[in-house]
Parts: sequence; C-alpha cells; structure tokens
Amino acid sequence: MWYVAHVRTGCEGKVAEALQCTGFMALAPVEERPIRKGGQWRTVKRTIFPGYVFYEADLTAAAYHQIKRLPNIINLLGTPLTEREVEWIESLDFDGAPLRATKATVGADGTIKVLDGILARLPNRIISYSKRQRRAVVELTICGEPHRITLGLEIT
Repeated sequence: MWYVAHVRTGCEGKVAEALQCTGFMALAPVEERPIRKGGQWRTVKRTIFPGYVFYEADLTAAAYHQIKRLPNIINLLGTPLTEREVEWIESLDFDGAPLRATKATVGADGTIKVLDGILARLPNRIISYSKRQRRAVVELTICGEPHRITLGLEIT
C-alpha cells in the first residue's frame, strides 16, 4: 500500500532518498517551473507537494517505527492512497526526473488547449491557468481530500 509522510519542507528529496536506502519505494515529485525574475524567464526546480513524500510499505509496527525514526519526518498519515491517487503521483514523478512544463495554446475565446505534457493526462482537473505567469492550477484528490497544485505551462 502507498502512504503519505509529512516531512520538513525543503527536505522532501532527502527523505525520499532515505526511505529508498532503507528498502522502501518513495516518491517526491519535482517539476521544472518557468519563473520570471529580473525581466528574464528562467526555469527552477520546485517540489510539487511541498512537505510531503509518498512511500510504499506494508505498514507493520516494525516498518512504522523504522520509517518514523528517519530524520526530517514529522508525521506518517495513516490513510492509504487509492490506486487512482497512486497513478497520479507516479505520473507526476516522471521516473525521478523533474517534470517539464506542459505545452499548451490559448484560443481566442480564452480556453486552453493542452498540446503535450502532464496536463494532457489531467484535462478535467484543470481549475485555472495564468498565461502571464505560465502556470496552471490542478485539483487532485489525495487521501480522500481535494488538493490544489500548481504546474508550469509553456504557452506557444
């Protein structure tokens, strides 16, 4: 089963690595997001779910205590992820590589048309987008609760 660990913000990659070193499958999805600074567009790496790491384990008492002892873990959330939620997380992880910005166009009527990228897999989940900021807001359900995440857009 897949679960969620609440971790110190900024330590997601370290915790995922520590979990993998102890024999657990762990994901901390990262994206390359375009941002504008000093009049120039550049790409920065951002954690998609700040403060959270997703891991697969048979959560026995021994495994729970082994994971809980790892540094930078605040809490282990007890609700397992559904198969659909695991699919979303795995698609966002992109085999450990940072997720690239989704390519899209905006029609004359203001509607967004996704050409390529992760948002092509989540078309009904797009809540809003900002052409100026090159970002889209997507709503996913994690542990039965809706969560909004922001993903990068490359508008052509």
